[in-house]
Amino acid sequence: MNDNYADWLKREKSWIDEKEKKLKKQTLLYLPLLIVGFAIFFALIGILAGADMSGVLQNALIGAGIGIVAIPVFYLIMLSSFPAKRYMRNLKGQVEEALSPEEREEFASQMFGLEGNIEEFSWIDDEKFAGKTETKVRITKDYALETASNGAVSMVQLQKVKKIEADTREYTVTTRGGGFKIQQTVTVYPLYFYYQKSEEGKRSACDREFTFKRREDRDQVSHCFNETLVK
Repeated sequence: MNDNYADWLKREKSWIDEKEKKLKKQTLLYLPLLIVGFAIFFALIGILAGADMSGVLQNALIGAGIGIVAIPVFYLIMLSSFPAKRYMRNLKGQVEEALSPEEREEFASQMFGLEGNIEEFSWIDDEKFAGKTETKVRITKDYALETASNGAVSMVQLQKVKKIEADTREYTVTTRGGGFKIQQTVTVYPLYFYYQKSEEGKRSACDREFTFKRREDRDQVSHCFNETLVK
């Protein structure tokens, strides 16, 4: 029995584990800033309350102590946002819900480049509130796969595709903190994939979607799809 699919999953896990390792290191580097932040915050409270220098210093020490206590709590909260488990769960879900065991082996063979060419695109989006996210799109003769280091996954069976549509979509992200509310308009450039249906007109929603932060990335991938589907 072939083990291409199992080997491919191991390769994907190695990739996302490396991304998560870097993210954890970055998180540990920034956690000590909690101590500084709480110390400054409580010192400012003392100043605004009209405390003398000793009172301000005492407040700063209290804030630093709270910051030390907050570090492990904050780190535990951050653990749920780390992407490795979510990535592998989404990856297996996308592939195993759509493909039989035999088809998974074929899928993995194509992703390894063992059966024909594989086109690969990758880029890094530096988002203001979400940090850096690496996104990859891989296209073979029968499949297309979009994966991202934040855990997002979308797999397309190209033989089922009837049409692909490009679109532009805007949505608003709201961030709250320190009594302030910040709203930011975000623009994305999706590709919608519509599968052939046994009964036309029953559904208008797309079957799969690839989402891009930059129009030029979407257009480059879209051009590759046009060439692949024509062949």
